[in-house]
Amino acid sequence: MKKIHKLVVKAFVGPLVVTFFISMLVLLMQFLWKYVDDLVGKGLELSIILKFLYYAALTLVPMALPITVLLASLMTLGNMGERYELVAIKASGISLQKLMRPLFVFVLGIAFVAFLFSNNVFPHAFLKYRTLLHDIQMKKPALNIKEGEYYKRIDGYVIRFDKKDRDGQTIHGVRIYDHTDNVGNTRLTMAKSGLMQTTADGKYLQFTLFDGYSYAEEVKDYQHRHTRPFSRVKFDEQIIKFDLSSFEMGTTDGSLFAHHEKIQNLTKLQETIDTLTKQYVTRAQEIVKGLLSRYHFYRTFYKDSNNLIEKLNITSLAVDSLAPNYIKSAENQARLILADAKFYAIDLQNRESFINDYEIEWHRKFTYPFACILLFLIGAPLGAIIRRGGLGMPVVMAVLIFIAYFATSIIGEKSVLTTGLLAWRGTWISSFIFLPIGLFLLLKATSDAAFLDADVWKRKFLKLIGRK
Repeated sequence: MKKIHKLVVKAFVGPLVVTFFISMLVLLMQFLWKYVDDLVGKGLELSIILKFLYYAALTLVPMALPITVLLASLMTLGNMGERYELVAIKASGISLQKLMRPLFVFVLGIAFVAFLFSNNVFPHAFLKYRTLLHDIQMKKPALNIKEGEYYKRIDGYVIRFDKKDRDGQTIHGVRIYDHTDNVGNTRLTMAKSGLMQTTADGKYLQFTLFDGYSYAEEVKDYQHRHTRPFSRVKFDEQIIKFDLSSFEMGTTDGSLFAHHEKIQNLTKLQETIDTLTKQYVTRAQEIVKGLLSRYHFYRTFYKDSNNLIEKLNITSLAVDSLAPNYIKSAENQARLILADAKFYAIDLQNRESFINDYEIEWHRKFTYPFACILLFLIGAPLGAIIRRGGLGMPVVMAVLIFIAYFATSIIGEKSVLTTGLLAWRGTWISSFIFLPIGLFLLLKATSDAAFLDADVWKRKFLKLIGRK
């Protein structure tokens, strides 16, 4: 029995290692496709690119492990079924459950390692990855400025141009808004065309503008709101330089992402959730108390006004003439209270959504490791049923199951953020759906059911239509 267990585990480890690297390669290629525009053409050193890919690969491990276990279990049991090893093992009196027992224990170990990785390694790797990505995106911003968009990454300035020529330097319809005075859109430079280049030392982004105007409102004068002093300067050529020292690699502070839920472990996530929940409750109580006090004030005011009318013995004609004013005032106050209520409702919704982000991440620490166990319970019996090994049929089946599982998971998480579904229900909904499927497949594989055999279904179909 022990020899059979060693044989099964040995047969499982090989496909596990191979499929892990294949899964990581596929996920990493998808990642590179997403960020290729940020990496190409910026003169990045090879060491920086490799470091970035290393941390990005670490963040992909929690997603790669479940599909690795699924594909490896499919291939292992499929190969054994294809070579009739399963038939020989069952003929010797060993059931499929006993055969899968060492693999199940092995997968439990993988799930435990996945949990430790997700809780301890992943937050650090994600912080490094996001910091490096921010540095890369901010490096040489001239390459990131796209035509028709407002570029705001240079502090104090907003840059826009209508068109960029193929040389990547000649631009047309240029607008540069100067916000360095922190008083709004008071300074604007416009030009029909220009050149956008970085200096030879890479420290400055230089705009050489042609045929344009510079507009400025003088807001330092205390009477500027009345006199509206304004100046306009026409130029044939003007050079504007922007300091790029803040765009150098390694200048991004890690504290920029300190509050991101993905860089926190379980302990910090729980502390953050508790703090945000207390703040949410306190804020909700303050809102309710404020609205009730305002409503009570208006209600008392109008009640006292009516009493005053009665005490002064004002004629009904006078009351009728005053009624429209009171009605209009009451409508205005009602609109104000309704507007405040809508504003407060949005505030509470944003706070609740913020809490849900952290709760979803808290549950992910468990759902990804559990996905390894769940997909093994699906893949192993399915491999025994289809009896196909290699990278053909198992890969197709694994991809379809993986897509269905994670699509369901994503739908559940989105439902938490959009429909108010409880976080534990949304994050575990895919597990609730696929666990019965895994147990059903295990039952069918144990009883040697051929419900996935094409010939069996063909015979049933012919029998159904009356043909033998």
